[in-house]
Amino acid sequence: MTYKDKAVRVLPSASSYINGHPDLRKKYTQRTLQLAKDRADSYEKIDKSLIDQSEGSEYQSLIAIENIDPGEALLVAATEYEPNFYILTCDKKFLKALSKSNLINIKNRLSKRIICLEQLIIHLINNDDFDKVCRRITLSELSNCDIAEAFKNGRLTTKELALTTLEQRVKKLRDETGDLLIDSLPPSIEIKTPDS
Repeated sequence: MTYKDKAVRVLPSASSYINGHPDLRKKYTQRTLQLAKDRADSYEKIDKSLIDQSEGSEYQSLIAIENIDPGEALLVAATEYEPNFYILTCDKKFLKALSKSNLINIKNRLSKRIICLEQLIIHLINNDDFDKVCRRITLSELSNCDIAEAFKNGRLTTKELALTTLEQRVKKLRDETGDLLIDSLPPSIEIKTPDS
């Protein structure tokens, strides 16, 4: 995914996490993990040295909250130095924990800057060949329950059913997380996926 010509940045630990996490090895094939690792390796890494991690910093305030892990805290803290950014996540626990926190300045900065996986899939459905999107999702090893529900009929899933289910999930998440989610992906966001 690109935003105009700006770089996509990932956590410095993304590649090693994909390569070494035992739960991922149980869920996904080696080929899938290698593709994800290669993609993570191709993106620019967040410069961890630029993030203030001292006591009292945003980073420390974030990791003190249950369901916000150090990687998510680093990602959010990095936005302090970015004038224009979006965060793509499928971690609903993280978003709910952040929305319930008293970190008003951070929540204001992240307002309408979070893209959840369901919004990304909606964008793909609306801007690509639905049959191709459906085929890729049904053949994938995606373990997200909401996405699985939207495509529960496999290749027989209709575009209308998929969109309705995904839009319901986005509405529910928006109700639970306030104004963190972006209203819709900007037209300047281009999704690049490998052909299959």
